[in-house]
Amino acid sequence: MKRAICTLMTLAMLLTLTAGFAPESLSQSLKVDPNVKQTITVMSWYHTAERRELMDKTIALFNEKYPNITIDHSPVEDYTLAYKLAFDSGAPPDIVYVDDTNQNMLERYNYLMDITEIVKEMKWADKAKPGAIEYQNVRHPGTIYSVPFVSGPRVVWYNKKIFSELGLTIPETIEEFNGVLAKIKQAGYIPFEAGVRTFLWHIDGLLFGMVPFEDITKWYYLEETTPAFAEGRLAALKQVEEWVSKGYFREGVVAVDHNSLTVLFGRGETAIYVTGASAAKPLNVAELDVGAFPFPKKSKDFQTTLVDASGGGMAIRANLPDEKLAATVAFIDTFFTKESTKQWVEGGFVTTMNFKTPDAQIFPQQMAALEATEGAQMGYFLDNAAPGMLNSMEILNAQILMGEITGEEYAKKIAAEYEILKAEELAKRK
Repeated sequence: MKRAICTLMTLAMLLTLTAGFAPESLSQSLKVDPNVKQTITVMSWYHTAERRELMDKTIALFNEKYPNITIDHSPVEDYTLAYKLAFDSGAPPDIVYVDDTNQNMLERYNYLMDITEIVKEMKWADKAKPGAIEYQNVRHPGTIYSVPFVSGPRVVWYNKKIFSELGLTIPETIEEFNGVLAKIKQAGYIPFEAGVRTFLWHIDGLLFGMVPFEDITKWYYLEETTPAFAEGRLAALKQVEEWVSKGYFREGVVAVDHNSLTVLFGRGETAIYVTGASAAKPLNVAELDVGAFPFPKKSKDFQTTLVDASGGGMAIRANLPDEKLAATVAFIDTFFTKESTKQWVEGGFVTTMNFKTPDAQIFPQQMAALEATEGAQMGYFLDNAAPGMLNSMEILNAQILMGEITGEEYAKKIAAEYEILKAEELAKRK
């Protein structure tokens, strides 16, 4: 009985904090009193040295404006366990940085605040790339629980030395790409550096270059598999099957740990590496002379869409005290500023902000990634369409890489698996 009453009180408070506000009331509630001292707790998985440094810089930016507010940032490595312990114990952080999986988990237990009206009031969507906030909240279209500030677009990194030696030019179409790959193989180099998981970026890259974005969106949002999507997926899978049969991947690719791919690429025996733009920093540290280009498409005039996604989003806990709301929102708003965007770009990240940063100090590999992603449509990580999709795709990836199934068999199997996972996910949303 007590638990039921507590749940009702929490829900009532949520309505008061978001949808229950008149516009002027919400605006007033988000004004920070600079004279009030308080502490806002933040939990994230930004535990590496470079990410912690960037978070510290963002906190410093915030404190320039609000010196009386302390941001207590707790970065954790095993974030799934840390989040569960924090929220289940009744002592959660005020702000939590969540990926799709953890956001979905916390949403179901009513642990996160509906910030849809706050996002509108703060005009965060106006400062972000089209689709970025919607992508982060795919499980509940129309309702926003978190907002992202960095993304992970997949680009095609290439070894400049090999391309120069072989007189290769940057391919824009799939036909041109196939010509480049054939010359690389013939010269004795490995065309692609990849693993079972990163093989996804090859398949999805082809899909985005063949299928109209609206058809991919319908599939991703579990609405329908259109004929255009089905045909494009089959064509993409037949293409990667051909790449496998021609020996375009490293021998023993199935046994390659995807965490070691950057090191393998750095040996200089591989010409191309399809992975995130975030690889720019380690490639720079390794002093590798590389360039980057967007994944080729069926024709030069086809929309350039990259496999892309927000790296995670800032969410607010559901039972946040009223007096903490303004400061909490103000801290998140710091990430939606030109100053913060510049810092994260200089740190080697691609942000979800639409601000230009012409005065940023950017190293060559990062510049190559930014130029490759300029003007591109944010696509989806298609394995994220429904929980369980990634596991299914990785199994099929391994099978096609080992020659155990054809592209056509892969297409049939993933289509059947999609319908099962789609039904399970939609049933959970009711």
